[in-house]
Amino acid sequence: MSKTKSSHSIGQYYAMLSRYLLPQRKAFTVLAALLIGSIGLQLINPQIIRYFIDTAQSDKALERMEREEQELRFKSFTNETALKLGLMIVDETRKNDKRITVDVTREGHRLFLHAMEGTSPENEDWIRRKNNVVNRFGSSSWHVACRLRSEGTTLEVKHGLPITDYVGAGGGFPLFVDDEGQVGTVTVSGLPNQEDHDLLVAALRRILAGE
Repeated sequence: MSKTKSSHSIGQYYAMLSRYLLPQRKAFTVLAALLIGSIGLQLINPQIIRYFIDTAQSDKALERMEREEQELRFKSFTNETALKLGLMIVDETRKNDKRITVDVTREGHRLFLHAMEGTSPENEDWIRRKNNVVNRFGSSSWHVACRLRSEGTTLEVKHGLPITDYVGAGGGFPLFVDDEGQVGTVTVSGLPNQEDHDLLVAALRRILAGE
Protein backbone atom coordinates (compact mmCIF):
# COMPACT_ATOMS: atom_id res chain seq x y z
CA MET A 1 0.00 0.00 0.00
CA SER A 2 2.79 2.40 0.92
CA LYS A 3 4.67 1.64 -2.30
CA THR A 4 1.58 2.52 -4.31
CA LYS A 5 1.18 5.83 -2.47
CA SER A 6 4.88 6.60 -2.93
CA SER A 7 4.76 5.89 -6.66
CA HIS A 8 1.61 7.96 -6.93
CA SER A 9 3.28 10.91 -5.13
CA ILE A 10 6.35 10.75 -7.36
CA GLY A 11 4.16 10.68 -10.41
CA GLN A 12 2.31 13.76 -9.18
CA TYR A 13 5.54 15.65 -8.57
CA TYR A 14 6.88 14.68 -11.97
CA ALA A 15 3.68 15.79 -13.67
CA MET A 16 3.77 19.09 -11.79
CA LEU A 17 7.40 19.72 -12.69
CA SER A 18 6.74 18.84 -16.31
CA ARG A 19 3.76 21.13 -16.41
CA TYR A 20 5.49 24.19 -14.93
CA LEU A 21 9.19 23.77 -15.81
CA LEU A 22 9.15 22.36 -19.32
CA PRO A 23 7.72 25.56 -20.83
CA GLN A 24 10.54 27.43 -19.08
CA ARG A 25 13.28 24.94 -19.90
CA LYS A 26 15.34 27.47 -21.89
CA ALA A 27 15.30 29.96 -19.05
CA PHE A 28 16.01 27.17 -16.57
CA THR A 29 19.01 26.00 -18.63
CA VAL A 30 20.40 29.53 -18.83
CA LEU A 31 19.92 30.01 -15.09
CA ALA A 32 21.67 26.71 -14.33
CA ALA A 33 24.55 27.64 -16.64
CA LEU A 34 24.90 31.03 -14.95
CA LEU A 35 24.87 29.43 -11.52
CA ILE A 36 27.53 26.89 -12.48
CA GLY A 37 29.60 29.62 -14.15
CA SER A 38 29.35 31.80 -11.05
CA ILE A 39 30.58 28.97 -8.84
CA GLY A 40 33.43 28.29 -11.27
CA LEU A 41 34.51 31.94 -11.27
CA GLN A 42 34.52 32.01 -7.49
CA LEU A 43 36.89 29.05 -7.51
CA ILE A 44 39.14 30.34 -10.31
CA ASN A 45 39.22 34.08 -9.48
CA PRO A 46 41.70 33.80 -6.56
CA GLN A 47 44.10 31.90 -8.82
CA ILE A 48 43.77 34.49 -11.59
CA ILE A 49 44.33 37.33 -9.13
CA ARG A 50 47.34 35.55 -7.61
CA TYR A 51 48.81 35.04 -11.09
CA PHE A 52 48.59 38.74 -11.94
CA ILE A 53 49.97 39.74 -8.53
CA ASP A 54 52.89 37.34 -8.88
CA THR A 55 53.57 38.55 -12.42
CA ALA A 56 53.49 42.20 -11.34
CA GLN A 57 55.81 41.50 -8.41
CA SER A 58 58.19 39.58 -10.66
CA ASP A 59 58.29 42.40 -13.21
CA LYS A 60 58.91 44.93 -10.43
CA ALA A 61 61.76 42.84 -9.00
CA LEU A 62 63.39 42.53 -12.44
CA GLU A 63 63.14 46.28 -12.98
CA ARG A 64 64.72 46.89 -9.56
CA MET A 65 67.64 44.59 -10.34
CA GLU A 66 68.18 46.33 -13.69
CA ARG A 67 68.38 49.65 -11.86
CA GLU A 68 70.85 48.20 -9.36
CA GLU A 69 73.18 47.15 -12.16
CA GLN A 70 72.98 50.62 -13.70
CA GLU A 71 73.55 52.45 -10.40
CA LEU A 72 76.20 50.31 -8.68
CA ARG A 73 79.25 51.31 -10.72
CA PHE A 74 82.74 52.31 -9.61
CA LYS A 75 84.92 55.13 -10.84
CA SER A 76 87.87 52.76 -10.41
CA PHE A 77 88.38 49.34 -8.83
CA THR A 78 91.75 48.47 -7.34
CA ASN A 79 93.13 45.68 -5.14
CA GLU A 80 92.52 47.94 -2.15
CA THR A 81 88.90 48.39 -3.22
CA ALA A 82 88.50 44.62 -3.37
CA LEU A 83 89.92 44.26 0.15
CA LYS A 84 87.59 46.91 1.56
CA LEU A 85 84.57 45.39 -0.17
CA GLY A 86 85.38 41.86 0.96
CA LEU A 87 85.96 42.86 4.58
CA MET A 88 82.79 44.96 4.57
CA ILE A 89 80.74 41.94 3.44
CA VAL A 90 82.35 39.68 6.07
CA ASP A 91 81.79 42.26 8.81
CA GLU A 92 78.13 42.76 7.87
CA THR A 93 77.55 39.00 7.80
CA ARG A 94 79.21 38.53 11.19
CA LYS A 95 76.97 41.22 12.72
CA ASN A 96 73.94 39.19 11.64
CA ASP A 97 75.49 36.01 13.11
CA LYS A 98 75.57 34.26 9.73
CA ARG A 99 78.23 32.43 7.75
CA ILE A 100 79.31 32.84 4.13
CA THR A 101 82.20 32.45 1.72
CA VAL A 102 82.98 35.63 -0.22
CA ASP A 103 85.03 36.08 -3.38
CA VAL A 104 86.13 39.23 -5.22
CA THR A 105 87.74 38.71 -8.62
CA ARG A 106 88.97 41.22 -11.19
CA GLU A 107 89.70 40.13 -14.75
CA GLY A 108 90.31 36.54 -13.71
CA HIS A 109 92.56 37.53 -10.79
CA ARG A 110 91.15 36.61 -7.37
CA LEU A 111 91.81 39.62 -5.15
CA PHE A 112 89.90 38.51 -2.06
CA LEU A 113 88.62 35.20 -0.70
CA HIS A 114 87.40 34.39 2.78
CA ALA A 115 85.48 31.37 4.04
CA MET A 116 83.89 31.98 7.42
CA GLU A 117 83.65 29.25 10.06
CA GLY A 118 80.84 26.84 9.22
CA THR A 119 81.27 27.03 5.44
CA SER A 120 82.69 24.28 3.24
CA PRO A 121 84.42 23.73 -0.13
CA GLU A 122 80.93 23.34 -1.60
CA ASN A 123 80.39 27.07 -1.12
CA GLU A 124 83.39 27.79 -3.34
CA ASP A 125 81.91 25.58 -6.04
CA TRP A 126 78.66 27.55 -5.85
CA ILE A 127 80.70 30.74 -6.21
CA ARG A 128 82.46 29.35 -9.28
CA ARG A 129 79.13 28.54 -10.96
CA LYS A 130 77.57 31.89 -10.00
CA ASN A 131 80.61 33.70 -11.39
CA ASN A 132 80.19 31.84 -14.66
CA VAL A 133 76.60 33.09 -14.90
CA VAL A 134 77.56 36.70 -14.13
CA ASN A 135 80.39 36.67 -16.66
CA ARG A 136 78.23 35.02 -19.32
CA PHE A 137 75.28 37.43 -19.04
CA GLY A 138 76.78 40.59 -17.52
CA SER A 139 74.04 40.66 -14.88
CA SER A 140 73.72 39.49 -11.31
CA SER A 141 73.19 35.75 -11.00
CA TRP A 142 69.89 36.36 -9.19
CA HIS A 143 68.70 38.70 -11.93
CA VAL A 144 69.39 36.02 -14.53
CA ALA A 145 67.70 33.33 -12.42
CA CYS A 146 64.57 35.41 -11.78
CA ARG A 147 64.21 36.37 -15.43
CA LEU A 148 64.42 32.73 -16.49
CA ARG A 149 61.87 31.76 -13.84
CA SER A 150 59.48 34.41 -15.14
CA GLU A 151 59.85 32.82 -18.58
CA GLY A 152 59.30 29.34 -17.18
CA THR A 153 62.67 28.04 -18.29
CA THR A 154 66.19 27.35 -17.04
CA LEU A 155 69.80 27.98 -17.99
CA GLU A 156 70.12 24.42 -19.20
CA VAL A 157 66.94 24.43 -21.30
CA LYS A 158 67.20 27.91 -22.84
CA HIS A 159 70.96 28.28 -23.20
CA GLY A 160 72.25 24.73 -23.03
CA LEU A 161 74.45 25.53 -20.03
CA PRO A 162 75.27 22.55 -17.78
CA ILE A 163 74.30 22.77 -14.11
CA THR A 164 77.77 21.51 -13.23
CA ASP A 165 79.21 24.87 -14.36
CA TYR A 166 76.29 27.32 -14.17
CA VAL A 167 73.70 27.85 -11.46
CA GLY A 168 70.60 30.04 -11.33
CA ALA A 169 70.98 31.34 -7.78
CA GLY A 170 71.46 34.60 -5.93
CA GLY A 171 74.85 35.80 -4.77
CA GLY A 172 76.91 36.86 -7.79
CA PHE A 173 77.15 40.49 -8.92
CA PRO A 174 79.13 42.13 -11.75
CA LEU A 175 81.71 44.77 -10.89
CA PHE A 176 81.27 47.68 -13.27
CA VAL A 177 83.71 50.55 -13.74
CA ASP A 178 82.75 53.73 -15.59
CA ASP A 179 84.13 53.80 -19.15
CA GLU A 180 85.38 50.22 -18.77
CA GLY A 181 82.26 48.11 -18.33
CA GLN A 182 82.38 44.89 -16.35
CA VAL A 183 85.81 44.22 -14.86
CA GLY A 184 85.04 41.40 -12.42
CA THR A 185 82.66 39.84 -9.94
CA VAL A 186 81.83 39.92 -6.24
CA THR A 187 80.18 36.73 -5.09
CA VAL A 188 78.95 35.14 -1.88
CA SER A 189 77.54 31.76 -0.94
CA GLY A 190 75.93 30.52 2.25
CA LEU A 191 72.57 32.30 2.59
CA PRO A 192 69.23 31.93 0.80
CA ASN A 193 69.20 33.36 -2.73
CA GLN A 194 67.57 36.70 -1.99
CA GLU A 195 69.67 37.24 1.13
CA ASP A 196 72.90 36.54 -0.75
CA HIS A 197 71.85 39.09 -3.37
CA ASP A 198 70.70 41.72 -0.88
CA LEU A 199 73.93 41.39 1.09
CA LEU A 200 75.98 42.26 -1.99
CA VAL A 201 73.76 45.16 -3.00
CA ALA A 202 73.90 46.68 0.49
CA ALA A 203 77.70 46.36 0.63
CA LEU A 204 78.15 47.86 -2.82
CA ARG A 205 75.94 50.81 -1.93
CA ARG A 206 77.94 51.42 1.24
CA ILE A 207 81.35 51.33 -0.41
CA LEU A 208 80.24 53.44 -3.37
CA ALA A 209 78.78 56.04 -1.00
CA GLY A 210 82.29 56.51 0.40
CA GLU A 211 84.05 56.92 -2.97
